[in-house]
Amino acid sequence: MSANKYIDLIIYLSTDWESYSANRKGYFGDIGFIRALARLPGIRILCVNQPVTPVETTLKKRAKAVQWLKGTRMEKLDDNLFLYTPFSFIHDMMAIYSPALQRMNRAVLSKQIRKQLKRLGFDSPVRVSWIYHPLQYTYFGLVDEIFKVYKCWDLYRIRPYSRRLKEVIVEYEKVILGEAGIVLTPCTNLYKELILENKNVYFTPAGVDVQPFDGALDKAAPMPSDMIGIKSPRIGFSGNINEKVDMSLIRFLAESYTDWSIIMLGGITGDRGFCESEDYVICKDLPNVHFLGFKEFEMLPLYLKHFDVCMLAHNNIESMQYAHPYKTLQYLAAGRPVVSTDFPDAYYYRDVISIARNHKEFASMVEQSLNDNNESTLKNRMDFVKRNTWDKRAQETHNILLDLTRSKL
Repeated sequence: MSANKYIDLIIYLSTDWESYSANRKGYFGDIGFIRALARLPGIRILCVNQPVTPVETTLKKRAKAVQWLKGTRMEKLDDNLFLYTPFSFIHDMMAIYSPALQRMNRAVLSKQIRKQLKRLGFDSPVRVSWIYHPLQYTYFGLVDEIFKVYKCWDLYRIRPYSRRLKEVIVEYEKVILGEAGIVLTPCTNLYKELILENKNVYFTPAGVDVQPFDGALDKAAPMPSDMIGIKSPRIGFSGNINEKVDMSLIRFLAESYTDWSIIMLGGITGDRGFCESEDYVICKDLPNVHFLGFKEFEMLPLYLKHFDVCMLAHNNIESMQYAHPYKTLQYLAAGRPVVSTDFPDAYYYRDVISIARNHKEFASMVEQSLNDNNESTLKNRMDFVKRNTWDKRAQETHNILLDLTRSKL
């Protein structure tokens, strides 16, 4: 295929493709989507990790710094998918305080990335830059792209940043929305807000790779060792355990239904106020609440297989008004019934999950799910999953890119 038949995507990741924190392995949330997109015809992708910086990387990500110094900077992930780790002088969050350092970062990043594009033969005239966060606005223009994409996962302006950082985020996002040829978002409320500022906003909800969860449907799959002895019915939650989790609901379920085992799967990432809250402290001491800690993604299907019901137990707080529950499709791909608290993006899944308005209704829906988990409801869940794979999301995005760049191909 000649160069002008390709769309060359340079995707600037908002976190590393693969990162390590306190011996916990984490992956960038869009990996499944990016891999699927790179498999489609006419697409070549260079993903750019968060740059190595002398201070921040050395202090917080020493293993990454060591690998970079050893020369591990470019990796081929698939036929048309590559991952590169560049260098910059200072982290983006600190560079906002020094225009001079921002200019230096841009110059050194541009030189490095252009060199890698030439080395890889990414010479298509249709070059697209893709960012995920307002602070990445300075990455636009590094490679003379003809098209800009902003994939917005959150309403960043409402996060508890410092005054200066919040001002910059508001300023950058306004400019990004003016310049981006495509804006993608998985959140319904974000879509409603962003469409007012850019006519090319597309609602792109979560996807899932079905294959890793096939084992959850295997009746012979073994039970993880730390679940042995936890009696059924097992009502499970998976995800970061912090302020977004309604611990008053967890406490209510555990105290009201002492024959249920409540399993909390995930790292404790809440702030001091959360960790000292009455509901969380009491739940830690309840005999039927089990905090099993962080688990690698590869182990998740085995745990979900042994959940009788999965929970989306989120607080109805401001940040949840702009959040899409990615874990829902993992629950469904494992064949599990799902009960959710009431927040906007839960309704994307309303045909295959139950949505409760209060604690008592939540408990009633869990009971109903325990008694009504039949072949028909399982088929409905799996049919929904098949319509919402990462392959489907990649094809939808591919079509959008083709429509908007066709005149250049």
